[in-house]
Amino acid sequence: MRKNIHNTQRFAACLAALSGAVGLSTVFAGDVTYDFTSDPFTGGVLSISGNNDAPWVATGGNPGGFLAMTYSQNSQVAGIVFPNIDPGKVVTGFDFTADLRVGN
Repeated sequence: MRKNIHNTQRFAACLAALSGAVGLSTVFAGDVTYDFTSDPFTGGVLSISGNNDAPWVATGGNPGGFLAMTYSQNSQVAGIVFPNIDPGKVVTGFDFTADLRVGN
């Protein structure tokens, strides 16, 4: 009986140590930068829908090219879908930083 209690205590101690080690580990989320120096639509990286037939412009960005989602004409609309950079993971928050050019 005493040996069984000792094994249980040893198991509990190992489990506690393992839990502590897992708690100390750091998990980093995915990190992606799009500077649009190359066409993001050729490899299927981004998906866009809207009225603009040529949304990627090779020059004039900061740096590189830029996406012209819409131009100020004919009530155009557009949307961009970015890929899942952490497949299979639950997203609990994210940061999105953009260098926007609004107007002409």
